Amino acid sequence: MMVRFAPCALADLENIQNYVMQRSPQGAERVRRALAKAVDGCAVNPERGTRCDEPRLYRWPLHRYPYTIFYRQLVGGDGIEVARIVHGARVRKLGTMPDDV
Repeated sequence: MMVRFAPCALADLENIQNYVMQRSPQGAERVRRALAKAVDGCAVNPERGTRCDEPRLYRWPLHRYPYTIFYRQLVGGDGIEVARIVHGARVRKLGTMPDDV
């Protein structure tokens, strides 16, 4: 399955890694692995996430870490595009991807 990252998602990843790395390099690696595993799982089964209000947009919260992945199923169903990765506290409305962060 194909995985693409929107520019905002790449910036989110960098910000998350920088934030966690300052506090715990080992923790940053654990968060990185958890995010990669979750993204891979969403790519294999795009409908595993919860549908959002926007067509083809889903969200998947990590269970161990406070981050939520927003992703779109690609047209044709051959993968996903990760749109955002945000801290769960910034998810104000569950059906809507935050655009203010």
